[in-house]
Amino acid sequence: MKQARITIAQKQRGVALLVCLMLLIIISIMGISAMRISMSQSVIASSSLASEMAFQSAETAISRAIQQGEFDLDTRTVLPTSFGAPVTRCISSGATTTTACGAGTYADDKGVTESQVVISMPDPDDPAIGARNLEAQVSFGSVPGAVIESFVFAATGRVDALDIQVTNVQETIFPHL
Repeated sequence: MKQARITIAQKQRGVALLVCLMLLIIISIMGISAMRISMSQSVIASSSLASEMAFQSAETAISRAIQQGEFDLDTRTVLPTSFGAPVTRCISSGATTTTACGAGTYADDKGVTESQVVISMPDPDDPAIGARNLEAQVSFGSVPGAVIESFVFAATGRVDALDIQVTNVQETIFPHL
């Protein structure tokens, strides 16, 4: 009777080893999967952050160009002078340049984002532009001699490190005397 017990116990030792190995393999696979999911979520989060930075960079370029354009209707150092002659401006952390952005020209102090805006005048023969200008003329009609001009601001924000680029377009109407 003792011999039968020894044989059953010896057979069970091998099964326990196989069960432990299977559990170890399953736990390892689950750990590796969790690590991969965590890494992919980190990449998604950093790409989302970079995209938002590029968007804000483009918005800043448009905002700064519109702000400068409001005071430039007579001298035309920032705004284009005629239809078909767009003006490109690079928005850097210090000031706005009169050229396109080059290597090493960044919109922020950390050297991450690049902002560039292309300012153009829409085709004055386009009926939609004429209707909007007429509508603006009516709303500014209380100012005698006011002239309405439309400008299109197309700004590009870039984050070179992750090769992300965002373009924002905004049309603005400036009344001036």
